[in-house]
Amino acid sequence: MGQRYAVLISGDIGENGYPEFFFDLVLMRQTLIDNGFAPTNIFVLYGDGADYSNNSYPAARYRPTPAITDLAATKTNINAIFSDLANGTHGRPQLTSDDLLFVWTFDHGSQIPISPGSSTLISTLGVRDDEYGMRADDFAAAINLVPHAYRIICMQQCRSGGFLTYLSSDKTVILTASEANLNAHPTDDQAEKETVGGKVYPHGEFNFYLLAALLGQNLLGNPVNADANGDGFTTMKEVFDYICAHESDTATPQYADGSRHLGERLHLAFADIFMRDNLDDDGAEPSPGGGLSLSPDINHFRNELLDPQATLCSPEAMTKDNLFEMIEMGQPNYIYVRLRNRGYSASEATVKLYWSKPSTLPEPNSWHPLGEIAVPSMAPGAVGWGGPLIWSEGIPERGHYCFVALLHNAQDPAPDATAVTDPNSFLQIIRLSNNAVWKNFDVDNQFAGGYAHIDFQIRGWPHQGLHSDLEIDLRSLTSKARAELRLVKRLVDGGALEGMQILSTGQTFTKLAVDGGAISAIRNMSLHPSDNTKAELQLSLPEDMDGFYELSIRQLVDGIEMGRVTRRLAIGSYPYTGNKRTLEVHQSNCEWVDQMSNRHKEPFTDVNLAIQRGYNGCRYCLPELSTD
Repeated sequence: MGQRYAVLISGDIGENGYPEFFFDLVLMRQTLIDNGFAPTNIFVLYGDGADYSNNSYPAARYRPTPAITDLAATKTNINAIFSDLANGTHGRPQLTSDDLLFVWTFDHGSQIPISPGSSTLISTLGVRDDEYGMRADDFAAAINLVPHAYRIICMQQCRSGGFLTYLSSDKTVILTASEANLNAHPTDDQAEKETVGGKVYPHGEFNFYLLAALLGQNLLGNPVNADANGDGFTTMKEVFDYICAHESDTATPQYADGSRHLGERLHLAFADIFMRDNLDDDGAEPSPGGGLSLSPDINHFRNELLDPQATLCSPEAMTKDNLFEMIEMGQPNYIYVRLRNRGYSASEATVKLYWSKPSTLPEPNSWHPLGEIAVPSMAPGAVGWGGPLIWSEGIPERGHYCFVALLHNAQDPAPDATAVTDPNSFLQIIRLSNNAVWKNFDVDNQFAGGYAHIDFQIRGWPHQGLHSDLEIDLRSLTSKARAELRLVKRLVDGGALEGMQILSTGQTFTKLAVDGGAISAIRNMSLHPSDNTKAELQLSLPEDMDGFYELSIRQLVDGIEMGRVTRRLAIGSYPYTGNKRTLEVHQSNCEWVDQMSNRHKEPFTDVNLAIQRGYNGCRYCLPELSTD
């Protein structure tokens, strides 16, 4: 489960005439606690290492008990605290890729030459052990050591905008009080003056409005509403917009939230609900690797589950990607989804499901809506499930289908499929969002010495020509396995073959021999606008194969995977054998099985499924199921 951590740094001391450096630190710490941060997860670096106390400022809120300062605000300690959080040393927790890191700074800021004699300047943060301060690049080197799911960084010091270049990332939202070459300002008009017992308490102006937006009221006790869209969550972008709209002496606050505009959804209690692209997916954005179309979190069954929680969400079940059964015609198919909340507050979710025929580029025009599944509220760290959605109408044929899921919750909306206009925007949804997954994966039961085939579509892009690579990965098979690919001739013409040889060419189709035990490819296929062509991979399996063998067919554009079809061959013994030619099903030890061609054998674990698919029982070994 993801945790929330904070490091608060305020360098100068109140005794030097800057009590706001401590006042704002106290307020920021309490604001985080009020938003659900554990006090033990907040680390305070202030001044020379002790809380500020002055009888001229007697307000109880600024005299925390017990003391809150952990370390002096020195460059040495800043490096040390981030190193400890990265490595779990000196009794500090070790952050993970599920955690939120909040960093707040307040001190004097300046600019110095980036190197001796250089006219290029770099911003610095004031610290107690270096008169020049801590440079932005050194600060970034320290903080970037710490693993995180997301970071929020808020900086009040002068010239803080110069830190953006060094800290920006797609997992980071940064708000600074000023541009790189401007000073930040204290509270300076009547609407910003906190008065307690006739005493005015100074604050940073940026902090005054930052705290107001996060708390829902300003330091004068007046309610504020920074939730501009009224969805109940004040995102960091809304916080920044509120600051800019209300500062009376603006120093042009700066903002960055990465290429995916993270700040438009991230807030202090963000619920990050996701579905996995593959078993190794931990919800990080972008997906760190592995197959894009291997989601283990879309599962379909021929019967409704009696205990979905146990079947889908047990620790053992979470490690499996083969829980599902093949889609069958002529009966209901029960589809379930599985989700995890890696965020910091509870939330419910809705999943929109689509199906498409197996394709190496399932762009949204090929999606057919199935319906929506509501998933009840999930606590932080929890695994949840939803369904079933029943699919019984409009199934073209039994077999393998591609399923796409778009996940929505109030804090983290689903990607907009209508905004997908080209391969790049398609990739943004599929690879870069943990709210979109698809499953283009199936398990195919086979006998050793048998024959397998994969039917799939090779698609282009609507209204746009495309050059693409097609890769076939048969590394799990031995070189003795024979494979043939049949596809439209024009896709081979002009392309470059790797690990493939032309067997025959007709007017429309070309048949290629594909090397077993290797990755083979057609490079630089030329796809017409809106192309949609059929292809088939046929496999002849050696007699000595046994166990599981995974193979895949994937399509790449500019070297980037856009989609794949994956098949896991489960080769072994099965209790029943169907004859595809005669449509008779036998017990596998029946003498008639030995007379079948391997090409005609179809394995079954459930004889009733064979009957449902139109097979008749053998009159000798299954007379009770024979209609002869």
